[in-house]
Amino acid sequence: MVAYVDALDVEDPAFSTHIDTLYDTLVVALNQVRHRQLKDEVRPLLYVDFGDMSDEERLWFIRQCNAPNVVEWYRSSIEPAG
Repeated sequence: MVAYVDALDVEDPAFSTHIDTLYDTLVVALNQVRHRQLKDEVRPLLYVDFGDMSDEERLWFIRQCNAPNVVEWYRSSIEPAG
């Protein structure tokens, strides 16, 4: 699997399809963990971080896997004080 992805150029539509499918699969998995293992508790904050992700991508994961009040808490924690 890694060799396949490594062989794709980031401009290749197959790369985007692969990433979209991976992200969607991870969201489903995290939401199942929240429901099945955490009994729908609002915390902890659940998301995926690949290290090279943009802030917008991280926020997308957080929005998909967490309650609105947790999303707002996260956003306020990363915004500069001022």
